[in-house]
Formats: sequence, C-alpha cells, structure tokens
Amino acid sequence: MALPGEKAQVLMSPPGRKQLALLSRRKKQVAKQAAVFALFYPSLTNETLLLLIKRKPYKGVHSSQISFPGGKYAESDASLLQTAYRETYEEVGIGHDLIEDVFPMSSIYIPPSNFNVQPYVGLLKETPSFQLCSREVEQVISIPLALLNNGSIVGQHKVSTSYGIDVEVPCFRFQDEIVWGATAMMISEILSLFRKTD
Repeated sequence: MALPGEKAQVLMSPPGRKQLALLSRRKKQVAKQAAVFALFYPSLTNETLLLLIKRKPYKGVHSSQISFPGGKYAESDASLLQTAYRETYEEVGIGHDLIEDVFPMSSIYIPPSNFNVQPYVGLLKETPSFQLCSREVEQVISIPLALLNNGSIVGQHKVSTSYGIDVEVPCFRFQDEIVWGATAMMISEILSLFRKTD
C-alpha cells in the first residue's frame, strides 16, 4: 500500500511549519539522522495500544515532549532500522526479537532540531514489560487505538515553540498530555493507512 506521506502528515502539522521547512532547505541537506518505532501491542484486556514515551526535562527543544521511542543514528548502527531497534531497547527495554511485522513510514524533517526522522511501525504479540531509561524517559504513555481512530482526542492546544512564540497547534489530548508536532504528524499518517484498509 502506498504511503500517503505529507498529505496525511499535514493534517496535524503546526501552522507555519511548511514555510519553516522551506527556509531550512540548506540545513536539511546536512540534517542529523534519527529513527523511531511506533509500536502497537495488546493490553492485558486485549485492547490494542500505541506506545509513546514522555521525555525527561533537559536543555533542548524536545524537553518533556511526548514522542515515540527512538533517537539519533550512531556510526555503529548498520542502518536506521538498527537505530530504531537499539534506541527502543535502550529507552524502554523492548528487545529486537519481540518486534514483528516491521515496515517503514514516510520520513519527516524536524526544523528546530535539524533532524530527519525515519519512523517504523512494529507489532508486539504480548504486553511488554517496560524497563525505562531513567536518564531519558519520564514515563510510558499508551494510547488505545480505538480512541485515536475515532478522532475523539483530536483538538487544538496553545504551545510555546522553540522559537519563543506561542501558537495554536493540532494535537492529540490524552491523560492530561498533549501529543503534537512531528509525533502527531507521524500518527496521522499511520491512521490514514488504517482508514484505507477499512
């Protein structure tokens, strides 16, 4: 099935993001590479959940944000997929052997941190036992697929950007947390694929 890419991502894109990406075209050519995993797994009551993490506060543009487990490509990684596996294990303790049916989604460029991120989707057959990296991960946030799919948690929220301005952004609201920006745009593309199979 063809990936919808930007057509789906833009539905959850913050205002002005496209113009910002155009202004950053030169930076994008030398962007740092990263990879993340969007992992679906069953709860103990057999409800399908999407795994997200809340990052620890730190001096950086993504401090305390909700994201997928993943991170920066290392020279020792054989590929970006290997980066996603390694970082997922380091951050939440889910090993390579537990992740099945892996496929790539459309990459996305993040202007504030100058990262080009490659997302992958994977499935876990059993409820995982999380082992969080205390340096990087504040908590696990697992969103029911049923909630995401029916749009009941989609809304708008005012956020302070890394550029020092407040803007209203499309977001997913869940358990007093706000999922916005690149992570919300990745989720939007994943959901568009689910809708195509309905």
